[in-house]
Amino acid sequence: MARRRAQGSGSVFERDITRSGKVYHYWAAEISAGVDMAGNQIQKQQKLFKTQKEAVAWLNQTQTEIQNGEYLKESSMTLAQWLDTYMNVHTPNLKYLTRKSYVAQIENHIKPALGKKRLDKLTATDIQHFVNQLGIDGQERKRNIDGNIVIERIPLSAKSIKNAFEILNVALEKAVDLDLIKRNPCGKATLPKIQKPEIKPLNEEQISAFLSEITDDAYGDALRFILFSGCRESECLGLRWCDINFRKGTASINGQLVKHRVEDGGYQHESTKNGKSRTLTLAPSVLAILKSRQQKQLSEKKKAAEIWTGWQTLEEYKTAYCFTDELGKFLTPKSLYKRCKKICEKIGCPEMTVHGLRHSYATIALQGGDSLKTVSENLGHSTIAITADIYASVSDTMKRDSANRMEAFIKSVAVS
Repeated sequence: MARRRAQGSGSVFERDITRSGKVYHYWAAEISAGVDMAGNQIQKQQKLFKTQKEAVAWLNQTQTEIQNGEYLKESSMTLAQWLDTYMNVHTPNLKYLTRKSYVAQIENHIKPALGKKRLDKLTATDIQHFVNQLGIDGQERKRNIDGNIVIERIPLSAKSIKNAFEILNVALEKAVDLDLIKRNPCGKATLPKIQKPEIKPLNEEQISAFLSEITDDAYGDALRFILFSGCRESECLGLRWCDINFRKGTASINGQLVKHRVEDGGYQHESTKNGKSRTLTLAPSVLAILKSRQQKQLSEKKKAAEIWTGWQTLEEYKTAYCFTDELGKFLTPKSLYKRCKKICEKIGCPEMTVHGLRHSYATIALQGGDSLKTVSENLGHSTIAITADIYASVSDTMKRDSANRMEAFIKSVAVS
């Protein structure tokens, strides 16, 4: 059949396509999206419709988008291809562990579920189904049943779902910025509510028991320092002698010890979690832990002699790690975790971890009268709201104590 333009449309016309000897009749729409730098027309690929009405409607909508500057040329790029581009090109400043987490979420969750879909065809329904499915069978777990390894799918936690969703969301926001898609389909998704884990810090009796079991070595010193300073495990293990000011009684938290893959250089000293430094004013007893550690390290170096692997010169000493083993090697998070768990199991607190010592510090400080702002700064939280949210139960106790003190004051001044 001869090509016949629809009356008044100009770029909507009939088209017959033969497939396997059978003729199919369509209405095709074609539109110019402007001109390139050479003055040549940029033609949008033809789009086929079953009816003339559908073709004209699409044409009118596309013309309006071009006039309003909202037109985006269709692309065959899949979400998986865009995520690869996003990670390789648009995330140069991600920290090592953050990048590692992004890649794991993308490869384990996002790509398997949505990777094959065209980027510009993703819908809010696709995103919601993705979120819902993660809550049903988003995680793989291996179990040993009678000597056989059985793989089963279990729900992903609400926090892990949120993490995967946020990575997808930020990648799609970048796609919007680059005019690859018109809008971010993540905008209307409903996420499962995250149940805040109950904070179970060590109480006074348990802290006494914990301290009585701690060994008098670098591991014991590191655990004591975390418990009474509130710094993160990685920050404690990344603490260097140049960070300590014994005269002022302070420790500058400028970095952390981070494990990389062996091929990427192994353990490395990096900036803190939020990229900001902070200075802790230490209690005299906490400063004494560091002074004692300094003397122990000097003695260990002398004893180890030629097999000492730590600092050798005074210049090297300045940037040497505070917490090292008897041969001068820095302590690793895994080894410190094992030592902590062994002690906690012995005192009847098997669920306590190294990170739990940080919670114990915060609880002690808040109940002792430190302001929420001071505790938040010492912990290195990006906002005071994070601290208030994590330690809400402690704040409630403080409010009750405050009310009781007010009641006692009222009674003391009341006229009988």
